[in-house]
Amino acid sequence: MLKHWLYKKAWLKVLFISPIVAVSLAVSAGTFNEPKSADEKPFTALGRVGDKNTGEPIVGAAIKIVGSTKGTVSDKDGRFKLTVKRGDEVQVAYAGYELQTLDVRNYNEIGYYLEFDLVKYNVDEAHKIYDVVEKMPEFPGGKEALKSYVASSIKYPAEAEKAGIQGRVHTAFIVEKDGRVTGARAMTSVDPQLDAEALRIIRNMPKWTPGMQDGKPVRVKYLVPVTFRLDGSEKAISFSEDTEYYVDTIKVDASILKTIDPKTIDHMDVIKKKPGQKHKVFMFTKK
Repeated sequence: MLKHWLYKKAWLKVLFISPIVAVSLAVSAGTFNEPKSADEKPFTALGRVGDKNTGEPIVGAAIKIVGSTKGTVSDKDGRFKLTVKRGDEVQVAYAGYELQTLDVRNYNEIGYYLEFDLVKYNVDEAHKIYDVVEKMPEFPGGKEALKSYVASSIKYPAEAEKAGIQGRVHTAFIVEKDGRVTGARAMTSVDPQLDAEALRIIRNMPKWTPGMQDGKPVRVKYLVPVTFRLDGSEKAISFSEDTEYYVDTIKVDASILKTIDPKTIDHMDVIKKKPGQKHKVFMFTKK
């Protein structure tokens, strides 16, 4: 009789606890199945891994999302593609270099581009690259001479001109202690043909006056945009349904661009997406 009573008591205890467990599971399941917000929607990010001291690409660097098994490696040009979402931390590792991590939250919808400039362990002062120094490097003749050199050196690629492709390629390079330009690369890509032409122009530049720090010449990273602009904006722009158009970062209908006076346009940037995604054309007016 006592054994039967204890068995019955234990069974009632299970019945008493079971609904609580069921409710807990229901709540957990509900939380787990909540739809992801727009910020959590995955997208494909492009990126590049390079040596900060030389500007040269790093081949075979391991790129992965922190806390995940997802990852990839950099190709022969140091470039890579990786599916990420806002809030992710992307980490790059390569033997002999310091580990580097970037937060995807720092990147906007105009260009999901992850730039990794890796630094070797125990880099000596002689090979250090500065972003800002007491006296910045200078092109022979100054900034106006630099603008004139870039504009006069452009040889518009025939196929890009025929297709009406134009935009601004942002290049980065290192001005060495002796004024030579090394490690030129495209920070933003408009079109492979325009990218290649921009890099040709940069690599053929004459020696600069080197940057100075504490009275000594040092290696300095420098950025120069190369703008490709065709005469007649209406003819240059190819209007299509798979392209989004922006004026001063504001999305507009393609018809609006036809009403803008070409004389008021400062420059245009074209961002080409992979198949299945929309291209983006950004028009910036003179301020």
